[in-house]
Amino acid sequence: MTANFATYLEQITPEFADYMLIKWTGAKLTPLASRSHSAAVESLSGVGPASESPTPVELTRVIAAAIDQVKNEAAAAPRPEAASAKLVSDSILPSPTPDPDRASDLSRRGLRLAQNRQYDDALASLTDAVEIYRRLAATGSTDFDLSLAQTLHNVSVILAEQERHEDVLASVAEAAEVYRRVAATDPAQIPALADELHLLGRYLLELDHFDQALVIAAETVGIYRNLAAEAPRYAPELAESLHDHAMALSETDERDDAVGTMRQAVQVFRELCVARPGEFDLRLANALHGLALLLADGRRGDEALTAMAESVATVRELAADGEAESTAELGDYLRCQAELLLALEVRLDQALAAANEAVRILRALSSNLPQAYRQRLSRAEECRAVARQALKRRRGAGWPFRYRPRG
Repeated sequence: MTANFATYLEQITPEFADYMLIKWTGAKLTPLASRSHSAAVESLSGVGPASESPTPVELTRVIAAAIDQVKNEAAAAPRPEAASAKLVSDSILPSPTPDPDRASDLSRRGLRLAQNRQYDDALASLTDAVEIYRRLAATGSTDFDLSLAQTLHNVSVILAEQERHEDVLASVAEAAEVYRRVAATDPAQIPALADELHLLGRYLLELDHFDQALVIAAETVGIYRNLAAEAPRYAPELAESLHDHAMALSETDERDDAVGTMRQAVQVFRELCVARPGEFDLRLANALHGLALLLADGRRGDEALTAMAESVATVRELAADGEAESTAELGDYLRCQAELLLALEVRLDQALAAANEAVRILRALSSNLPQAYRQRLSRAEECRAVARQALKRRRGAGWPFRYRPRG
């Protein structure tokens, strides 16, 4: 310790005060440091003779007082205003260049997630891919239109799994338009366009957009008819599109045209059953069932019953394999036959016999797998109950009766 402590303090206090000020405030304020230095010197003058060194207690008190003054004055000093900035508008930000490789990676990732039933994540990934492909299309390039159409189709499949039917329709409609653009320059994509239009027509029918469905169905039939004329492998698609076209016609009250179109579908399916036995029999039965309903609606009851009987006979041949599902289909078609007989108010004993057989078949299946067949069995039992009641009334008082099967 020096002999004259006041002189010693004058040498060290400014640096000490500056250090403490930087520590607490992040800035060096020379005037505050100078005042604290002076205050420390002045406070020391009352400690004892200048020639005497202060005691440790006195030294601590003086330094503490100087530090407190530095802190208090620094806290009260004006602070610079905080920096501020405005957000940059999206319109000013540069648009990122669309990356087709990134879109491809997202699309593949979405498919993997969908296969694992992670539909929310799959949809997010596929939607991001669609946005990139849309931006690429907006540049005027057609190189990625096919990828855009395929990805939109995959999005519609995920949306269908989530039962978001209106969103499915929008996605399929956009995919069809992109396929149309692609097929205009690449004839190899015409079958893909037909497939997407066929899907679009079905969704339009399901959502009761009948007028639009009719337009799309007619276009689909035209494309498949041309394709099948050149390549017989497209005959199944032609038959299916004719079936859907007939349904669209019936929904727009064009019954005669609907019957004619459905007959065409039945004929194509018959030819397919001959050429490829066992492969299209159930689809033939379905077309015959549709024809029967259209004929019945047009008050052509005998023709309707003939078509329905053929549909049942076709499915009965399939059920001979003993497989559960083909057997269940026979039960369903027998119920449909009973319902048609009841609706036409003819052959009620035959209606009851068909309903009884349907119940017997579906009850046997339901005993092993009740969850799988309970609803189908319930409908068959309801049909049988109505048939019993109708037959009883017909044999008794002859009450008027009109049966309308459930949808």
